[in-house]
This record gives sequence, structure tokens and C-alpha cells, in this order.
Amino acid sequence: MQPLLTSVRLSHLVSNSVNKSSALIRTRSLVNSFNHLPLLTSATTRLMSSGGRNEGVIREADTAFSKKEKAIEDQYFRAHDIEKIKILQDELRKQKEKLAELENKVDGLASKK
Repeated sequence: MQPLLTSVRLSHLVSNSVNKSSALIRTRSLVNSFNHLPLLTSATTRLMSSGGRNEGVIREADTAFSKKEKAIEDQYFRAHDIEKIKILQDELRKQKEKLAELENKVDGLASKK
């Protein structure tokens, strides 16, 4: 019985090595088929890279509509920034409370010694 198992295992190993080598050959041929393609060496570039604050054609136009749109956008962003500041101030207040609580615990532990 033992020689049969050995021969089965040996044939299994041989078939696995054949499968692996054929897979390797297929992979190499696939890689070689891409050799004719150009290498992508350039990095992506920004399409709009003006130095100043230039949001587009509407902002560049000097009409009443563009001025109104600019005012509305600026008002929205100011309100948005104020909301963010309030959230950050609230988080800062909570962290200060937590710090004071931890300092009180440390002082309590130090006074027990």
C-alpha cells in the first residue's frame, strides 16, 4: 500500500510542477507581449495651475452677475468657516476639560504619597 501512495504523491508533484512551469511560461509570454507598449514615465500635471485665486470664467467677468455670484460664494464660505471654527472650539473646550480632570487625578495621586 505504501508504494502506491508514494507513486500517487510523486505523480501529483510532477503534475503540479508541470502546471507551475506552464503557468510561468504563460506569464512570461504575457509580459513579453507588453514590451511593445511605451513606458509611462511622465507624471500627471495639473490642468489649471494659476498662481492667484482664479475660480473660473464667471469670476473673471466684471458683470453684475459675476459680482453677485462672488458675494454669494464668499458668504457661503465665511459661514462654513465659522461653523468649522465653532466645532473646533467645542472640541478644544472638551479637551481642556479632560486635561483638567486628568491633572486633578494626578494631583490626587501625588498627594496620597
